[in-house]
Amino acid sequence: MPPHKLSTPIGHLIKTETVAIVGEFVGTFLFLFFAFMGTQIANTSSIATAAGAKLAPQLQPLLFISLVFGFSLAVNAWIFFRISGGLFNPVVTLSMVLIGAVDPIRYDPTRGPAKLLKLSMSANSPALVQGSRSAYSTAPGGNCSCRRG
Repeated sequence: MPPHKLSTPIGHLIKTETVAIVGEFVGTFLFLFFAFMGTQIANTSSIATAAGAKLAPQLQPLLFISLVFGFSLAVNAWIFFRISGGLFNPVVTLSMVLIGAVDPIRYDPTRGPAKLLKLSMSANSPALVQGSRSAYSTAPGGNCSCRRG
């Protein structure tokens, strides 16, 4: 009786890398989904309360956005760290490769889909919430140059 295809070393490697890539994709999707939806909701509610009046930046929406991003990353990293390592950022993955904590073979397949997913989530997240697109940042007061940040 021939051995199962996934019982060979190359089959096992393909299986584990496929699980890691899918785990990174799903984890990044959920992280960005919850973070962008929280940002969209916070900005939509702060725009509705301003009602056209020119006000200083409010602390509550900024605090809510930072908490949503932090909790979204913490929960998704906790869920996916055993599946794919929880490396939702290609720069973090590269640094882990450079120090030897992650195999280089895992870096290349997860880099492309992660970038593509981040672009698609930022483009599609406003479509899921009513109102105008508000999950982006602008310079304070509109008079900030590129040199000043």
